[in-house]
Amino acid sequence: ELAQQLDRLQQFLAIDLARPDFAVVSIEEPREVSFGPLNLRLKLDRLDRLPDGQMLVIDYKTGRVNRQAWNPRDPRDMQLPLYVTAVVPGAAAISFAQISVQGIGYDGVGSDAVAIAGIRSPGKRQTVQVRYQRPQTDDVIESWEELRETWADVLLELAETFAAGDYRFDPRNPQSATGQFAVLSRVFDAGLGV
Repeated sequence: ELAQQLDRLQQFLAIDLARPDFAVVSIEEPREVSFGPLNLRLKLDRLDRLPDGQMLVIDYKTGRVNRQAWNPRDPRDMQLPLYVTAVVPGAAAISFAQISVQGIGYDGVGSDAVAIAGIRSPGKRQTVQVRYQRPQTDDVIESWEELRETWADVLLELAETFAAGDYRFDPRNPQSATGQFAVLSRVFDAGLGV
């Protein structure tokens, strides 16, 4: 297993070496930000400066990745959208850096100007398509700027809801009711058998 992981790391390094010139600005640098009513301590895995001076926010993953969880209509994993909203608002893209048996490479979303394999623009129709949609209308978001603005609105609403102590069980995601507080969610009464 160690030899296989080393091979995957070497494959990923080859992908990075093939990219146009870039600079790693920071690695796992702790940051404190105020976002809506919340004070947060965050740590970005990696921040790159692209050849045009714009930034790319990267999160390493050794398991499965799912850009669909960034959809503003159904937000489930908003870590990277939070980074690009609260820490690096002018970033040109966010991406997973996947190094796993499921795949090796970048998998993200950003502006049209980002020329990195695996980073797509919202609204583009490609082989691996994620439709980013507005929460109220389900309209497809067609640009990176529009996606970032929508994320900011959704994240602010989530932060305000959380700060107000409003946590509701999501029946589409039974995992949201697991752990030490499962009994309070009454998930077992709902027949979901978590």
